[in-house]
Amino acid sequence: MTGWAATYHFNTTAPVDRDALCRMRDAMKSRAPKEAGDWVSEDGRVGLAARRWPLFSDNTAAAQPMHSYDHRYRVVFDGAITNYLTLKQHLYDIGYRFFSSSDTEVVMCAYHRWGHRMLHKLRGAFSLAIWDAHERRFFAARDPFGQRPLYYSATDQALRAASTINALLADGSIPRTPSLAGTAGFFLWGTIPEPLTHCDAISSLRPGTYLVADDNGVQAPTTYWSGAALYNDTCAQNTDEAEAAYALRTALLRATSRALTAFDTRATGVLLSADPASSAILAMASEAQPDPVRTVTLCLEGCDRGPNSLAQRAERIAAFYGAQHTTVTLSRTEFRNGLEDMVDAMDQPMAGHVSSWFVARAAAQAGLQTVLTGAGSDAFLGASPAFARTAFASFVSVPTRIPGLAPAMGALLDGLSTTDRFTRIRRLNHPGSRMVSAYFAGKGLFMPWELADVMGSENVQAALQAYRPLDDAQAHIGRGHPFCHLSALWIAFDLIQNKIRHFESAAAAHRIDIRLPFADVDLATAMAAVIPGLWSPFNTRRLLNAMRPLLPSDWLKPRDDLFARPLRDWLAAQHTSLRADSPRRAWAKIVHLRAGAPQ
Repeated sequence: MTGWAATYHFNTTAPVDRDALCRMRDAMKSRAPKEAGDWVSEDGRVGLAARRWPLFSDNTAAAQPMHSYDHRYRVVFDGAITNYLTLKQHLYDIGYRFFSSSDTEVVMCAYHRWGHRMLHKLRGAFSLAIWDAHERRFFAARDPFGQRPLYYSATDQALRAASTINALLADGSIPRTPSLAGTAGFFLWGTIPEPLTHCDAISSLRPGTYLVADDNGVQAPTTYWSGAALYNDTCAQNTDEAEAAYALRTALLRATSRALTAFDTRATGVLLSADPASSAILAMASEAQPDPVRTVTLCLEGCDRGPNSLAQRAERIAAFYGAQHTTVTLSRTEFRNGLEDMVDAMDQPMAGHVSSWFVARAAAQAGLQTVLTGAGSDAFLGASPAFARTAFASFVSVPTRIPGLAPAMGALLDGLSTTDRFTRIRRLNHPGSRMVSAYFAGKGLFMPWELADVMGSENVQAALQAYRPLDDAQAHIGRGHPFCHLSALWIAFDLIQNKIRHFESAAAAHRIDIRLPFADVDLATAMAAVIPGLWSPFNTRRLLNAMRPLLPSDWLKPRDDLFARPLRDWLAAQHTSLRADSPRRAWAKIVHLRAGAPQ
């Protein structure tokens, strides 16, 4: 785990303030408390700094900022490149030599060899900044799924970048004006949509993009990977279920194997929640490594411990694959105290952060340094009830766009559990893909017409002019089958903006590394080629058929039935204000009061 900071004065002769650079670095001490370093160029116009919490490479040769042997390149890096050993061997074969076992050095050599094209070769999680002294070029990039954060603030004279917003604010020169657009985005989605943040002067570098600056200024970010491009660039194949299952198994086994590469298996495990996705990751990990896999399950004090409970199902599945299993029980007192710690640790407000926070805490308590999770499978397989409901709503809502049929259709939909969603769809009335309105109607926290109640009517118009949620969602959709539209939305908003951001924040707070094998470019490409033409709702058989040995299907239930619902009920019991509104909406109000403004 690393927290890094960078300053580049491209249009001023004023030197970098080294004290300010170190303040930025040290604002991330809780993220990476063990090692600290900094560097300022001879002309004083570029500065890099980093703090590290080395989980795997604990040697001085891997210290940051790292420089190349000829001092041309300086790099700061956060993350883990899961295919770095393969890249290292390739670079070695063509003449590169290495002085550490760190993946950071591999990234630096890869940049020397391929420039920004190296991004297409990297697998894993990363945010990075590289200074090229020969070209006088600053390069920053983020992995395709945004598994590591990267924020920046640019003026006409300087660029500052860092792993956290609070680090940038510690520089002292960046205005702390709250962002109305960011606030609106938070209440609309439950997290602030990128590139917005809760601070007007700070942007988030979108996942799958890179940023270049030189003495002429800062260029617009360039996208090198996105969910929309995934389906635009991938040709769907005519295939059958057997071929699809084989493609899924092959891609998931490779992704899981990469996620386990070069790590101490004694401190690596799987977050097991007795659902198909996490069970599939356990099955793949059991195949990929010779040692027994460690698994951990979080249960709530007082919850059912019967034969169909989460705890019993997880223990049964772990035993089936020969795993060493640990069940961590969360008490009511620990839950209450943990809520305070969770909000205090937020770099930005997040309304859906509770589950991921306590799961990460349980993994750390079990003594794990790296854990794999099955989160993200739905973005590519579409097997969950939520995915099916959204697809159903998008198709059934088509007649509501026809003026003469709208009243009759509204009456027909009365009594359905999704009536509120159809009401939202009709009011949203977005002219783009019908999937956009259906998705936002189901996933949105507040609707645009409800914002006045939470951020004041005087702010709403300006906020919605600056950020239009449906246009933002439409921009994430490419061509192809309706499944492709919905999958691209799930990748952008459910996986990247929600799950990954929550897991990253929780992992940083508890100083562990959380890996998502489903957030893998090769797996995404393989699924984009075979799933769209075969998609059917509630189809979990593909995941089950990918496991070896095959797991009895009646051992599994959707995670939401086992863990998320009792946790939401428990959360509502802790805050009386949550009883008046839906728990997530009321919790969002509480979180925004505590963490919604730049500190």
